[in-house]
Amino acid sequence: DIRIAHGLRMALCEPRVICFLVAVFFLGIGMAVVDTFLFWFLNELCASELLLGMSVLCMCASEVLLFLMAGWAIKRFGHTAVLVFVFFCYGVRFLAYSLLYNPWWVLPIEPLHGVTFALMWTCSVSYAKRIAPPDLEATMQGILNGMFWGVGRGVGAIVGGVAYNQFGARWLFRSMAGAAFALGVLYLLAERAIGFAEKRKRRIRSGDSAGDHEVLVDHMETDGVSTIPHALDSPVEQHELRGYSNVKLLGNGNSGAPSRANGSSRQRLEFVAAEHIDSDDDDDSGDQSVHESGIRTSFL
Repeated sequence: DIRIAHGLRMALCEPRVICFLVAVFFLGIGMAVVDTFLFWFLNELCASELLLGMSVLCMCASEVLLFLMAGWAIKRFGHTAVLVFVFFCYGVRFLAYSLLYNPWWVLPIEPLHGVTFALMWTCSVSYAKRIAPPDLEATMQGILNGMFWGVGRGVGAIVGGVAYNQFGARWLFRSMAGAAFALGVLYLLAERAIGFAEKRKRRIRSGDSAGDHEVLVDHMETDGVSTIPHALDSPVEQHELRGYSNVKLLGNGNSGAPSRANGSSRQRLEFVAAEHIDSDDDDDSGDQSVHESGIRTSFL
């Protein structure tokens, strides 16, 4: 479908989508490093099979708790804040791994898995749905899964393996910690910059639509319903009606019908341009506000 392909291409060119997918790519790398190399490192520290099993239990228990709390956290703090917190927790987790000498101390670290996976994944799925173009929500979910489970984890396993072999586990974990802290800050700054640019665009659009524009049109009555067949040539600036969600033909406040000349009446329109936009914090709750601009009507 050409329309779907065009919508997908436009979405993948959006700065917010690109920024999000880059973040998901790194989070996939982090997941691969933990899943692939943590147990190797613990074996080097002479961890027992019992300890390895207990570490998995701690990870799974934290997942259950964070999956239950994820919806509340996203609504309370917003997608951007949650993802930045995930980056920070990844940094703490990797740094703590690099400082391990007694393998039993891995148990207090493993509850962070609930944040770095359960909270991260719930937030990512929700955010992908939010930024997806119309009718492409399922496609965006497929891109998210491919970027995290496929590309991110694949690259993480290969690059992590090379780094583990060349420099050792501690160097690998410390490098991942530094990258997580740095990317968390960069992601926050990028999201703020994108949000600032989008708000500026909205203010410009809102200012343009708030001016005193008038449209001169033919007014026809069809079964009592006003219609707008086309805009007429007139001294006033013709206004493009496409894109406005609601256009009203209003009377002049009198009970009488509009004056007619040559079998037709011409009246000025009051139009209401309603544009749904996100709230000031684009990532808080998805709430929307409606900005309206109107023009007083008059008859010719």
